[in-house]
Amino acid sequence: MRIIFLILLVVSYSPSAESAGALQQRKDAIEQQHQQIQAKQAAQQAQQQQAQQAIYQQQLTLRALQQQRIKSMSESGAPLSSEERSMIDETPSKILTIEDIWQELEISTEIWPLILDANPKTMTVGKYIEWYEKQGIHIRRPADSYVRTVDEMASSRSELLKNPFKDVLMFIAVMEYDFDNGQDPDKFALQILGRELYAENRKRLGLDQEKQK
Repeated sequence: MRIIFLILLVVSYSPSAESAGALQQRKDAIEQQHQQIQAKQAAQQAQQQQAQQAIYQQQLTLRALQQQRIKSMSESGAPLSSEERSMIDETPSKILTIEDIWQELEISTEIWPLILDANPKTMTVGKYIEWYEKQGIHIRRPADSYVRTVDEMASSRSELLKNPFKDVLMFIAVMEYDFDNGQDPDKFALQILGRELYAENRKRLGLDQEKQK
């Protein structure tokens, strides 16, 4: 009787076909989740590598621009520092950072068209919006909208790029009536833009039509 009872007990606790199937499903689900995590990590790594490559190419371009500017200075007879003289025929080797780009933009905005990726441009506009905020001046439009406007200006008003970026951003923000420094925006626009460009800008914005209504 004891032997029969033990056999029945073992049979009653043996995994059924249904429970074994459920276990396999859980294993499959875990494996699928693991594969998804691996695929996501691989995609993120690929994006990071692409971003790093884009930044590196931009850095090479920036270095070439610096060399071109220094060569022009040398040909015009302008005095050069020892570091600038060493850069004239230098093969670009220094890895430049976004801070290096910002340093160039403090002098002029001529490098702007050579920045191919939108992300550093958006970071740059955001940095200067924050800078103006600290000066008590509010620029409220999003940074990416100013990126597009500066890109357009680079084609239509390339002479504007000879100015430091902070002045370029101020100029555009004034045109958009988005440079809140506490002054009357219309009077300030006339002061900054001059009468001719001021009139053209009001026409562009449709402000004269609204006034007539």
